[in-house]
Amino acid sequence: MSDKTKIIILKSVIAISAFFGVLIFVIPFLAAIFCDQSEYDSMPSHMPFPEPFNSIWIANWIICAVLCILLVTLMSTMKLENKPKPYKYPLGFPDFSSLETFITDAVTKNAYARQADTFFEPDGKTTLFIKSAGLWKIDCIALIRTKELTNEVLENANDSITEALYKYYGKEKITDTVSMISIICVDRITPAFQKLMNSNVEQGIKNFRLPTGISFGGKQIYIPRQDDGFAIAKYKKLRKEFMKIMNLTKDQCINPPESRKKKNK
Repeated sequence: MSDKTKIIILKSVIAISAFFGVLIFVIPFLAAIFCDQSEYDSMPSHMPFPEPFNSIWIANWIICAVLCILLVTLMSTMKLENKPKPYKYPLGFPDFSSLETFITDAVTKNAYARQADTFFEPDGKTTLFIKSAGLWKIDCIALIRTKELTNEVLENANDSITEALYKYYGKEKITDTVSMISIICVDRITPAFQKLMNSNVEQGIKNFRLPTGISFGGKQIYIPRQDDGFAIAKYKKLRKEFMKIMNLTKDQCINPPESRKKKNK
């Protein structure tokens, strides 16, 4: 069973569980309304209910218990399996120097302007490229170089991007819409790198993002997925832009989605 099917089933079970859960509290009031008020004037706080309300109420409790068990089972399996796998492409560059030259040439041809490099601890560097995308909008490419990615390094790298944007605008309050593709280049894959690449991409209201990864040790390019959620169209546009910059095609994908695999058979 695919994760998408599990999500549909999960949402359905939640909706049905909520319905029957509400009935647990509604049935006693219905019993009080439709039965002899003089005999059941203490309803719904006392039992037993008159038939058929008593049987319906008990059956409703049983259904709720079964649905809760099913809900817990689904959620426990999805925690283990519902992790979006990133798109992977082979890396055709032997080192960062050749990659940096290629990306600089590619984005410059697409009207991106290179900003001053920003350095962060330990031994990290961020090169930011910016172009205007219309009124109060900018597109950005952040080329980030670090030997290993840790949570601390990732935070420092994000701060370096913010610092570069502050320098570009000359102020610390940014009101423009910013679309950011960050390219994190590492020598070795670490747990923090894996977590970032295997996380579902989330978009902001005026800040759109696509974090990508490049491992020189594994010789692969990683593009995290966004299967659903807010601004999915913007995510697809950023992914298309990144693939254009890196000169990647869908046929080069090492792990294409199941739908594409079936079409190719």
